[in-house]
Amino acid sequence: MGCGQATLPKAALYDRHMDPQTTTALLTGGFTIAGGLAIAILSALLGRSSEIRKVKVEDARRWLLDRRAVYAKYLALAEVMLREIDGVAASGLDPRPMEE
Repeated sequence: MGCGQATLPKAALYDRHMDPQTTTALLTGGFTIAGGLAIAILSALLGRSSEIRKVKVEDARRWLLDRRAVYAKYLALAEVMLREIDGVAASGLDPRPMEE
């Protein structure tokens, strides 16, 4: 035997290496966990991008309503101005003050 080296029984040498069934079970479990994590991450990313897209659409709709309101006010003001101009033109009055 040599100086200080102990010999291991054959069963102990065999236990140092995994048998094929254990390796298969560990690999299957590892792939299952990795797949579950990948699906959870992918789901979170897709959910986040969907939420961002939903917020953008909502903002666009809100701004569209605001633009419509502003444009309606502009058109109403333009209509009032045109009526005043038509009234001045129809009355035949010169809007400029008369010089003396």
